[in-house]
Amino acid sequence: MSEGEVAGAPAMVYRSPGTDVAKYTKFWFPPAAIYSGSDAEFDGASPEDKTKMAQYMQTEFIRVVGEKYAIVNSPGPSVAKVQLTLGGLKNNVPIVSPVAHLAPAGIAINLIKQAADKPAIATGYVTIAVTVSDSQSDGILVSAIQNRAPDAMDIPASFSSSDAQETAIRQAAKAFRNRVDEIQAKAGGA
Repeated sequence: MSEGEVAGAPAMVYRSPGTDVAKYTKFWFPPAAIYSGSDAEFDGASPEDKTKMAQYMQTEFIRVVGEKYAIVNSPGPSVAKVQLTLGGLKNNVPIVSPVAHLAPAGIAINLIKQAADKPAIATGYVTIAVTVSDSQSDGILVSAIQNRAPDAMDIPASFSSSDAQETAIRQAAKAFRNRVDEIQAKAGGA
């Protein structure tokens, strides 16, 4: 993996050289995993909270990708296996996050951060790992790990950590689908 970018945000990315990813027009999402390594950072989240957020991530990616592409439940030709892993959760800083979105100085700073595609002051985020592989051979096509935060000016996401994290997941799912759209458009598909 090397430093790269996913949907305009920094990420660690691996891309298999010479792979024709445009041939994958159907997607299989096995159950989302939860990272459990010794370096996992879940900011005090309970096992139930982690499971709930991983399930939300799974559901949201399937919903967003499924708006345009076929979602299948098993390997097959032209099927990309998309393994999602919840890698971590960071909570909003209580009181500071909403105040930073409502106070004039916070608004000014967050406007600058929004323009630079940076996260807002004291706002929570989610760490997402996505591995896309050929569903039949299990050969990895693309893998990425990214800390994803809501847009800096997303005021509703500043009120609770779960709102911030769910917003970040929705944005990640849309970014994933947009990238698939770009790949298909270049190939003359979807």
